[in-house]
Amino acid sequence: MNSLSSDPGRRPNLLVVDDEESVCCLLHEMFAELGYHTELAMSGEDALQKAQHIPFDVVLTDVSLPGISGLDLVRALHGRIPASEIILMTGFLTLDMSLEAIREGVADLITKPIVSLDAVLKSVEKVLDRHKRRVQVAVEDSESLAHQTETLFTLCTSMTQRLAAVPAGFFLSECAEHVGRVLLARRVEFDLGVPGEDLPRMLCWPAGSEKRRPRAERRETVTQPITLGERTLGILRVIGPDHAPTRAELDFLTAVGNMAALCLERAELREEREASFVRFLEYLVQMRESLAGFEEGHSRRVADLAERLGRFLGFTQRGLNQLRRAALFHDLGKLGVDPELLNRPGPLNPAELEAVRRSREITERLLGATSCLEDVRHILVHLGTGGSSEHKPTSTGVPLESRILTVAAAYTAMTSRRPHRSALSAQNTLEEMHREAGVRFDPDMIQALEMVLQDSSTGASREAAGSQAEDGPQEQHSERSDASRTVVVKAS
Repeated sequence: MNSLSSDPGRRPNLLVVDDEESVCCLLHEMFAELGYHTELAMSGEDALQKAQHIPFDVVLTDVSLPGISGLDLVRALHGRIPASEIILMTGFLTLDMSLEAIREGVADLITKPIVSLDAVLKSVEKVLDRHKRRVQVAVEDSESLAHQTETLFTLCTSMTQRLAAVPAGFFLSECAEHVGRVLLARRVEFDLGVPGEDLPRMLCWPAGSEKRRPRAERRETVTQPITLGERTLGILRVIGPDHAPTRAELDFLTAVGNMAALCLERAELREEREASFVRFLEYLVQMRESLAGFEEGHSRRVADLAERLGRFLGFTQRGLNQLRRAALFHDLGKLGVDPELLNRPGPLNPAELEAVRRSREITERLLGATSCLEDVRHILVHLGTGGSSEHKPTSTGVPLESRILTVAAAYTAMTSRRPHRSALSAQNTLEEMHREAGVRFDPDMIQALEMVLQDSSTGASREAAGSQAEDGPQEQHSERSDASRTVVVKAS
């Protein structure tokens, strides 16, 4: 059914409902002369039947009708032609009837008997003019909503394309920013129930807004759950929106919640795959060292010493974990080297030495197979350059972790037995390392190593002394282990 405002050339449709034939005829003649398309009905049932076929713009109805009453007719007409305007005519107007008419959405009330046709005409023209303005506003709102919906759909499409192209944390930050700008919010939060290694528990836009969170804002929050099947992965909160969200904006929030769920699912799956790959590499390292025999447990011992150095130098737990993982994988590339070369007691020829050096390239390729080991790969790329002439010990080009690991790996290897030599003592090892300070090793790291070893020996001495004090005098012997360590006391 076309509305009057959408077809300006169409004559207004008017329905007059009254059981008095004289009233119907009088009104019909007046409105027909003015160009209205007028229909007459003598009862409420007749009016409902006509309303099934004609989109009436205005309905003039008496309250007292045979069969259904005028107010009952109002209720029925609003269900069938909700865009129409209804004017009630009555000769027994009361306060209760007026209140009831207002509740039912009646546009105007006219008292009978009708004294002036001009009063009826003005009432009809007034409600028609109001109806046209209301319909025009609805059309404009509809056009605005359509434009907003199209804009948000385009934004959703671009965000979906970004979903697989950027890391999870970065994508969620972009989502929060888009939501904040669309709803003109003060703050947008992702409260995540499945935090990954690279995802914080709480992600906020704008950055730093999580530090100022007034309690009163809780009343101004729009929330969108982030679900995947039966699982709730988190909540998206829009705090302090500038206006009540429209239907299109609520649909946009739902779409963002769905994209966030997919993003978190991908992050979970990626972490599971990466964790499996890391465990596989750790198994390969253990297997290679077991087959080599003399190297069994070498990477673990390097990792223990590197972690002690990192703790001494004030590393965070995250930094210690990263340092330990780099230590465990520092000899990973030896998987591609013939075990016979590694076990050969004599010197290697230049071709054999080159084969051993290629192990670093193998390490880089294996660690480059997953993004979670990128930091480890960066450390191992610089392994052994901590004190070289082109990379001074204080150079920012060489990570501190690489300098620590260079010292820890060399000390562990030199104090361990190899097929071509016996293990060096701690004292001889430190003396040898000092001779290469500033060339192969960072002098500061050698000093840190000496202090860590001294702390360890002091702790061992105290523990042994405490044990003697508790158990009584026992036969003792001492051995000199390095230049900085005094005496290691052992119970026989």
